[in-house]
Amino acid sequence: MLERVKQVAPYVTPAEALTKLAIVLTIVVPVPITLLALAGFWLDYYKLSTLPLFTAVGAVIGTGVAFIGVVQVIVFGHKEAKTKSKRRS
Repeated sequence: MLERVKQVAPYVTPAEALTKLAIVLTIVVPVPITLLALAGFWLDYYKLSTLPLFTAVGAVIGTGVAFIGVVQVIVFGHKEAKTKSKRRS
């Protein structure tokens, strides 16, 4: 599998790839989903008494925000790695 990764992205070291994966799995994905779902729960339970409408809406919007965050990590990480490899050459 490591050989396949080296073929696809020869300019990214395994340590860099694992670091980005750890950041995505621990921060970029769960934080927006959790925060927006909790904000929706707060609206539902304490303000509007519409349980679970805004909790679900917050979770769906949080999932969209997390998806956008993952795409940005992939795109900007790919561009950064390419410029880094050009500087090495």
